[in-house]
Amino acid sequence: MLQPKILLLLCSVFFAATSPEPHLNSSGNHRALLKTAQQGLTPVVEDSMVLIPGGSFQMGSSDDKNLRRTGRPVNVSSFYLSKYEVTVADFEQFIDATSYQTDADKDGGSYYHEGHMKKRSGINWKYDAAGQLRPSSEYTHPVIHISWNDATAYCQWLSQKTGLTYRLPTEAEWEYAARGINNSSYFSIGSDAVNEMAWYASNSAYTTHPVGQKNANELGLYDMNGNAWEWCQDQYQVWPDNMGHAQGGSTGYLRVCRGGSWETSLMELHVTFGRVVSRANNCYNDTGFRVVRGE
Repeated sequence: MLQPKILLLLCSVFFAATSPEPHLNSSGNHRALLKTAQQGLTPVVEDSMVLIPGGSFQMGSSDDKNLRRTGRPVNVSSFYLSKYEVTVADFEQFIDATSYQTDADKDGGSYYHEGHMKKRSGINWKYDAAGQLRPSSEYTHPVIHISWNDATAYCQWLSQKTGLTYRLPTEAEWEYAARGINNSSYFSIGSDAVNEMAWYASNSAYTTHPVGQKNANELGLYDMNGNAWEWCQDQYQVWPDNMGHAQGGSTGYLRVCRGGSWETSLMELHVTFGRVVSRANNCYNDTGFRVVRGE
């Protein structure tokens, strides 16, 4: 019997979205910007999306003997990643446009904390971490109580709306972007100034906060650590050491989240360490998402 959420702190073999309105519809302009980004090793910011130049990196880590994680080389193609986690206001636009019923609406609510993890009927994307209905003033917070299925449906709607292709990031893409320009294997901020960069158990007052309040990492991405766990596209698997591409598992019923949340410890903010795995239809008070657009 699966627990509502399985937190994997892997100490041996470990590997590892604001509503964007892109303005670069010209493939020629896009290629020129991509070339500039690759040559300068810097991101190109396109409104609410950041162009992450592709490359190779060691996913996971072997530099901490106490944790004994294993790094492995992975190739990542260029992609756009949203600067912010998808907000409640963003998700409301999707609901208003489609009348979509989330898994929380269809499947008895969402999980939240009341001394322990508890599922309550009626809780959905409109609710906060404590299971209370949010005021409209909090619609700049990351949307939570969202399943992998819901996040994927949002991406499909956004693709239809814009004529571009949006999806969730793979684990490899997420980690590659979180590491930033300096390829930090610790925090996405590339430093230990975690209180300036992340909402987590020690500073969050055990709730979400508006996206973008903390400092961005070197690539201009906000809340890559903390605030809300972020669903990834991949189905869960343990990657072999020789995995060379960015796509994760393609079979199974478990999905992966990365990045930590408002309730996680300092250790769980580690780029290559904290990871949660859950069924695609489960919803939680600490889990949201951001989106990718392919280059």
